[in-house]
Amino acid sequence: MFITGEYKMKKKLKLYIAHSLAHRKKIRKTQLEIEAKFNLKLVNPFYEQIREEINILDQMTCKEDKDLYKQSWSDEACQSIVEMDLKMIRHCDGLLVFLVSNEALIGTSMEMQFAHMLNMKIFIITQNYQYHPWCRYYATQIFSSITEFKKWCRKDGYEKKM
Repeated sequence: MFITGEYKMKKKLKLYIAHSLAHRKKIRKTQLEIEAKFNLKLVNPFYEQIREEINILDQMTCKEDKDLYKQSWSDEACQSIVEMDLKMIRHCDGLLVFLVSNEALIGTSMEMQFAHMLNMKIFIITQNYQYHPWCRYYATQIFSSITEFKKWCRKDGYEKKM
């Protein structure tokens, strides 16, 4: 489409998804639905590349076994995971943060801090923490649900035109 002699590009946004390991399968489904409807590239740290530690955890059924396995990770393995996540964040325009539970989300919090230090956009989806001072301080925008986020995507021009 040409408008006043200039080509108007569709809006695109690349967002790293910050979320808990425990909710990754549900969030992956949501990610694929969003990418199908909107001009958003969502970078999911649990699915962007082969993560052997995730494959091993997925085979375990007992919480105690999973906890023991995580405790066995070397400092080098932990450093590798963190550096991989930070590298992915650096290559994005911002974060799409899912705060969907009352569990401690240390990794998600650290990812928000890192993105904030880089002056990136931070979009938070949460029902429990909408009014939390730290979320309000870091967030570019807070949404109470994925439905609200999708409405914003349509309104802000990210919807794919079929």
